Parts: sequence; C-alpha cells; structure tokens
Amino acid sequence: MVSILVSLMNEAKKLRVVVADDEELVRRSIRQTLESKGHEVLEFASGRELLESDCATADLVIMDVVMPDGDGIETLTELRRSRPSLPVIAISGVGAARAYLDVMEALGATSLEKPFASRQLLDAVEASLGN
Repeated sequence: MVSILVSLMNEAKKLRVVVADDEELVRRSIRQTLESKGHEVLEFASGRELLESDCATADLVIMDVVMPDGDGIETLTELRRSRPSLPVIAISGVGAARAYLDVMEALGATSLEKPFASRQLLDAVEASLGN
C-alpha cells in the first residue's frame, strides 16, 4: 500500500518542461538534469520556435533571454498573452544580460545566471512552481 502511494506521489510531480536556448550544450544539460528526475523535456533552439510550438500543455518554460531571433523579453511577453500564469525561468550569462534578467523578473519569471549547477536548476524549478 505504501509503495503504491509513493509511486502515485512521484507520478504527480512529473512535469512537462519546454526549454528554449540557442546553445545545444545548455539544452542538453538541462534535459539531462530534468529527465533524471522523471520530467519530460521538449527542446527548441529559438524563441520563435518556442512561440510557434504548442506549449498549451507545458508546466514550465526555461528560456535564454538572448537568442539570435529576438530577445527573451519579447518571447515572454507573447507567452504571457496566451498563458499568463505559466511559470518561466529566464536564463542568461552574467554581465550585460543582467538587465534583461531584471526585466524578465519584473514580468514574473524566475532568473538563473549561467553557468549553473544541476542543483541550482532544480532549486529554480521548485521556486518557479512555488514549492
């Protein structure tokens, strides 16, 4: 009986996460970290690809704020129109992108600076979901 309850609890915590970053290595790292916890991960190489996808069933979006086809602010603004309460984690390298992260936070995103460790990513996921 206990093992059935534990199994059901673990099943309920699985997330469908959308990742948009122009760096394949970053996407792969995020995928590996989240899949190791049982989450499903969909990857996109740009904000445009993300917006053209059907993220209606996504539980969380993790996205870079600086990508070749537009910045994360534009992408997040579009996401907010269709899914105002969708949790978003904005990621970017340190330096000039900090201003972008500040704006993304003002739009309701959780921010995470690259490079980050797996534990930092998992903590940001928890924080963005309000856990």
